[in-house]
Amino acid sequence: MRWVARTLRPDGKPPADSYLALKDTFAVADGMGRSRASVLASKKAVELLARERPITSEEQMRAVFLKINGKLVREMGAFGDEEVSGTTLSALSVFNGSFVFGHAGDSRIYLFRDGKLTLLTEDQVKYRGNKKLVSVLGLQWSPPVQTGSGEVRPGDLFLLTSDGINQLGDEEFLMSLIRPGYPHESAKNLEKAFMRLGAEDELTFVLIQL
Repeated sequence: MRWVARTLRPDGKPPADSYLALKDTFAVADGMGRSRASVLASKKAVELLARERPITSEEQMRAVFLKINGKLVREMGAFGDEEVSGTTLSALSVFNGSFVFGHAGDSRIYLFRDGKLTLLTEDQVKYRGNKKLVSVLGLQWSPPVQTGSGEVRPGDLFLLTSDGINQLGDEEFLMSLIRPGYPHESAKNLEKAFMRLGAEDELTFVLIQL
């Protein structure tokens, strides 16, 4: 197994995204907003996830997400109402020929298999007028958590990414940037395409090649 992880921020400002890339556990977290609390929320989420590995079932993954959420709710409360924040979290565990994932928010997990791109997660987003409302960890005691699992196959490639990926366009263009079997080249393609946009948002991704 090989993996590559990047955080890209074209304007040079400190990112609110964090990632985890260990031998069996991977994650992307996107802090809500640009406050100190948002940076802390994403960083804390991946740190807490790392302590819980290995994760080998959907039930365990859901329990871990709820445990992380509880700790974040308490810690975010210390910032007061002016800096209330939370974080998305998309996590993947690979073990013994299988995978399990957990998800909260609008970061994403994709699977590239046999020339096809599949989005495993569902964006937890609602719109109120022009306002985008994202379900995140750290704001409520019982957040929605999506889980899933399956068998891995030789050649599978997983892409975990923050919502900055949406700025690259549709999934057909995203597929054109990814070369299964070549994670480092794929990472360079993603980086070049994103940096050319000159976007104000950031992009964090982890590519895992089996």
